[in-house]
Amino acid sequence: MNTTTTFSAPDISCGGCANAIKKALGGVAGIDRIDVDVDAKTVSVAHDPDLASAASVLRVAVLGPGIG
Repeated sequence: MNTTTTFSAPDISCGGCANAIKKALGGVAGIDRIDVDVDAKTVSVAHDPDLASAASVLRVAVLGPGIG
C-alpha cells in the first residue's frame, strides 16, 4: 500500500530545482509519483513504505542518489 509523504523544501526557487529533485528521486525503488510545487515550496512523494521509507526518500532528496 502506498503512502504520500510531503516535505518542506524552502530553498526551491525554480523549475530547475524541481527537475533536479525529480531526477534524484526518480531512480529510487518504491517511489511511484513525485510532485514538486515550487510556489508552495513542497515535495510530495507517493511511495511504498516497505521499499522506500520516508527517511530514505528524504535522505536521497537532500544528499542525492547513491548516498548511504
